[in-house]
Amino acid sequence: MVLAEQVHSQKMEVLKQLNLELIYPQNILLDEEDAQDFIRYLSEIEFDAILILQLTFRDAETICKIGSEFEHPITIWATNEPRDGNRLKLNSFCGLNLASHALGLRNRDFNWIYRNPSTTSSDDLISAMDGIGRKRREVQPIGSIENTSNQNQNGEAFKIGLLGQHPPGFDTCKYNDQSLENIFNTQITQITLDELFNSAETFTNTEVNQIRESISHVIGLDGFDQGELNKSLKLKLALEALQKQQSLDAFAIRCWPETFTKYGAAICGPVSLMVEKKVPCACEADVMGALSQLYLQKVTQEPTFLVDLVDMDVSDDTGVVWHCGQAPFSMRNPSHDIEATVHTNRKKPLLFQFPLKKGGITLFRITQSLGRLRIIRINGEVLDKPMAYTGTSGVIKFDNGVEKVLEGLIEERIEHHLVLAYGKHDSAISEFASGFGLSVLEL
Repeated sequence: MVLAEQVHSQKMEVLKQLNLELIYPQNILLDEEDAQDFIRYLSEIEFDAILILQLTFRDAETICKIGSEFEHPITIWATNEPRDGNRLKLNSFCGLNLASHALGLRNRDFNWIYRNPSTTSSDDLISAMDGIGRKRREVQPIGSIENTSNQNQNGEAFKIGLLGQHPPGFDTCKYNDQSLENIFNTQITQITLDELFNSAETFTNTEVNQIRESISHVIGLDGFDQGELNKSLKLKLALEALQKQQSLDAFAIRCWPETFTKYGAAICGPVSLMVEKKVPCACEADVMGALSQLYLQKVTQEPTFLVDLVDMDVSDDTGVVWHCGQAPFSMRNPSHDIEATVHTNRKKPLLFQFPLKKGGITLFRITQSLGRLRIIRINGEVLDKPMAYTGTSGVIKFDNGVEKVLEGLIEERIEHHLVLAYGKHDSAISEFASGFGLSVLEL
């Protein structure tokens, strides 16, 4: 919160230089109750526009409520993330990404700006709030996914285990039953988190020690609470057992907060180990993310990594992909050890930590943005750079430049999860998309 408070103060300094009357809460809105109180206050007064300071990552529920409550123009101001090798402190861009997708599904237009307050002039802010140069679009309302009559010409049938439900305000992780069944011939098997947790507790320390032996090269395993570490590793055994029992191809897992608050350990490390074995595991119960992993894995015959784009730096033309510690080991930069670590917020093991290896990559997703099914493909290269943030991350030089990717992700309202694989797979992805009658959005 310290950095968020600093950024808040800096943004307010920029705003106070404008010749505008500002109506704002005295403190940062930290929870739903605070936000609802201020929304009620706004509903009783007159004003012309809404500016949302996206200081950190949070779900899109409140922003969607603002969008439905008021017809006023909305602008979201997100902020770059310091790449200092420490924990991801703000994750502001990911919050903007999440909000843009949710607002797009609701046919609610908005303006946006993604700049640090130190590099934001009054003119920059006014231009963003006015929406100068922005594209306007006709979008499909929520629930009207197109292409539901398309035929699956790819001959694949998948079965995904859905563990729990996606968190509230994560429209990016919703899925459409009809398109999954009719187009992708994919079945969802619902499994409760209690089933996962109860299964995990049936495994013995002897079985856990076999996993420990297989990852003995990981640095720092002895430095944790060993009971919590064993609980984490038991989750891998439970996932393997469920996969075998239910004949599953992948998982979509509600990873937080229950794995920490109810079970008592992180599932991120076990996810990394499962993904290395080519069993995709999408966090935040992202079913379409898991399906995207399966198809990109089929194309590449290699493990994939479900990532967030967490920082986009126009000044050096790079972006950063990240997740808390679940990249497959085969993506590790060979000049770095694999380190064991804890979740940055919940402080429980097991997560893995390393920067991604250098090489050409593809980012891919079957997207439901703007209420229609499409494929998104982004090409780039992971640079040989120091670790940007704790966990697993990589600095990306995009083939078409960071500005085009940044604009495209937000203006096309793309989900905040993308799937990363090494190599460039343009023709294979185009062939895949053609088999489903889907267009490819290239950024």
